[in-house]
Amino acid sequence: MSQPREQRTPWVGGCRAARGLPLLLLLPVLLASCSHPDGEGSGPALALDRGTIHIEIREMMDGEAPPRNIAQELVGRSFLQHGFRLASPEEARYLVRGVLDCVYHKELTIELEGVSTTLEHQWDSTFNLEIVDREQGSGGEPVVRTFSFPEPLRNGRTDDEMARRDIRRRAASMMLGMVWRDPELGDPPVAQLISALVDPFEPRTFNELERALVELGPRAVPFLLESLSDTRTVGPEGEYPDLAAFNRDQLKVYHLADRVLAEILLRYPALDLLSTNDRRFKVIIGWTWAWEDAIGIPDPYRLEPSKRTTRVPDSVQ
Repeated sequence: MSQPREQRTPWVGGCRAARGLPLLLLLPVLLASCSHPDGEGSGPALALDRGTIHIEIREMMDGEAPPRNIAQELVGRSFLQHGFRLASPEEARYLVRGVLDCVYHKELTIELEGVSTTLEHQWDSTFNLEIVDREQGSGGEPVVRTFSFPEPLRNGRTDDEMARRDIRRRAASMMLGMVWRDPELGDPPVAQLISALVDPFEPRTFNELERALVELGPRAVPFLLESLSDTRTVGPEGEYPDLAAFNRDQLKVYHLADRVLAEILLRYPALDLLSTNDRRFKVIIGWTWAWEDAIGIPDPYRLEPSKRTTRVPDSVQ
């Protein structure tokens, strides 16, 4: 599937530039993609631009606001990765408002020979999210989409501080999964292709599915970043380096997500069938940093900015 990096062509204005076309001839396209509809310049073109957004998420832990708003960070990062740009409440097209409420459930313990040992500190959470689109409605009325858990989410850890963090992380992740499955906010063509990667009855080869994702370009990247954590076995047939020498079940969705990201972002695949989970976790950070650079995500919402240097990790080149 992959061709040498120096022979690939970059994405310009949402599509691949014609191979061999001098950059000067592309200058009008670049300039046009750097302009607002009102004609004012907006700086470097984004690889993906889905509009402006303002996010306000409130967290409560047993009735008190915690020092760090984890849900705000995670929801904000996800929307920015999907190509939305931050704006003031007055200027934003989309308003994202929500409340994550966590309540301590109980301490789960076990008694052994008269000694009480804590197994888990359990927390319950509810999350209500509202997304207002000021431009989509007819007759000037905004469209409001609401999301909530069908029942409280429960999570526990042995250490209570870790339990407090984990319940918020897990609640935010589950909420974002609901948001990006929405047919209007998500991207059904991308989601369908990724779902097909695990379908053993899919008539297309996984190489054809990879090529289809590459053709969708930057819009597929946020979903591919999520797919780097997808450990399901690839269903369709296809060709992958050294696959014949391994058990077929060792080929996972994250292997293919890595290859597609390499094609779209003009880098080299970072995983193979011998890659460890530790390697994959580093690669997830590397691809995330590469995408953050590509679309200009602001520092407060970047992944682990304190660990960044002047380039992405060696795991993604």
